[in-house]
Amino acid sequence: MNSDTILTEDSISKTMEYAIQNPKAGVVGCRMIFPDGSVQYTARRFRSIQWELLDLFRFIPMLMPYKKRSKLMLGKYFRHDENMACDWVNGAFFLFPKKILDHFPNNKLDDRFFMYGEDHLWCVQIKKLGYNILFFAGTTIIHINSGSTVIKKQLALRKNMMEHELEIIKWRKGSGLYFSIFSFIYKSKEMTRNLIKQLVYNLQGN
Repeated sequence: MNSDTILTEDSISKTMEYAIQNPKAGVVGCRMIFPDGSVQYTARRFRSIQWELLDLFRFIPMLMPYKKRSKLMLGKYFRHDENMACDWVNGAFFLFPKKILDHFPNNKLDDRFFMYGEDHLWCVQIKKLGYNILFFAGTTIIHINSGSTVIKKQLALRKNMMEHELEIIKWRKGSGLYFSIFSFIYKSKEMTRNLIKQLVYNLQGN
């Protein structure tokens, strides 16, 4: 658990009980909310060319029935109100059986990323071992997740996250044509979003 999380009930025991009921569970994450009660999008799909295009032209998934859209896309397209198998979960609450460490060098999780992307990387590696990544909606914790309001720091952080994301997709898919296409779509989309965000902040005088 991250240090900026708050328990309002025994979420650890509840999540552990759910994990025990699912013997193939490699990682279980739980429902998280911000201090104002809004839901955090902690159950996610691995990025792919299909996911990026559907997110870019989001009117397409929004035309789908909710059940299909939420299962296909997860993240912001999912209400986080039911248990769900996913690809990765937020590391602010990251429960896994100790036996998982037996598969890692020196019996410890991969530490190539100090921050931002390590939870994603671990889930990729644990799924490759044949385990499931699960989101448990049966308990909720508060995750403060207070980010910097300074635009330069935010953009530096997003750049760091993009670099880690690309490293993970290269590890998953190789460095061939798929990676080149994905990289072009992903970078174009994220850089455009960052530019718009910076322009808005500048117009607001921040």
